[in-house]
Amino acid sequence: MFLTSQSRRQSTKSAAEARRSRFFRPRLEALEARNLLALFVVNTLADTVDPDPDVTSLREAIQGANANPGADTINFSVAGTINVATALPNLTDASGGTIIDATTAPGYAGTPVVSLVGPGFSINGLEIHSAQNTVRGLQIGNFNTGIALARATAHNNTVEGCFIGVDAAGAAAVPNGAAGVLIAAGAFNNQIGSF
Repeated sequence: MFLTSQSRRQSTKSAAEARRSRFFRPRLEALEARNLLALFVVNTLADTVDPDPDVTSLREAIQGANANPGADTINFSVAGTINVATALPNLTDASGGTIIDATTAPGYAGTPVVSLVGPGFSINGLEIHSAQNTVRGLQIGNFNTGIALARATAHNNTVEGCFIGVDAAGAAAVPNGAAGVLIAAGAFNNQIGSF
């Protein structure tokens, strides 16, 4: 058998690779922690918490976002009125913020199609206690305060495209008892309005 120079190079390379593979020691490298964005889709107008995993209310979506580390988004696959009977969970996830985006509801064309209506002036509509949250495209009325940012930890939040204290057409009053949006108790660097 005759070996050409190319055959010799291949056999030499193969032998060298074989020697290296005997001494190859794979090693693990630590990576930074990563959290996936969680998406919660509100698909009922009922203000309930129920055991059915196929039904998600706004209340359940906020609870899920608070429990999930990292940034979260709450979208809507329903339009209409959510009659809020008791205080909704506060937005408290300090690990990335939550986006509540009612502009994703069917029929949205620049004005809110999802309304949060309170039981009177006894509770606040949404309370934001953490940073990096966005509330977008809701109509909010009949609460003590429509949206309250009332903690020193409530910073860099955005409220945009919401109709607060008026109906979804912007024509009739649906007042809140104390304030439409309250920024207090050390909350800072929050943007209210625009889109």
